Amino acid sequence: MPLRREILKKLRLLLALAQGATLQEFADQRGVELSTLRSQLKNLFAKTGKTRQSELIRLALMAETGLR
Repeated sequence: MPLRREILKKLRLLLALAQGATLQEFADQRGVELSTLRSQLKNLFAKTGKTRQSELIRLALMAETGLR
């Protein structure tokens, strides 16, 4: 899977969380397992060095608006 597509999937997840969706709701909407989303979040924490979900969401919002 191309890198851009992977990044967009993770960005969509974080933006959904920013809008108040739960991991379970997002999993149900996308037809994926909850464990898959947890794994994606865990990987994002490791890659970014962030320790809080709110920090990841902030990064996603900044990326979406081009403030990076």
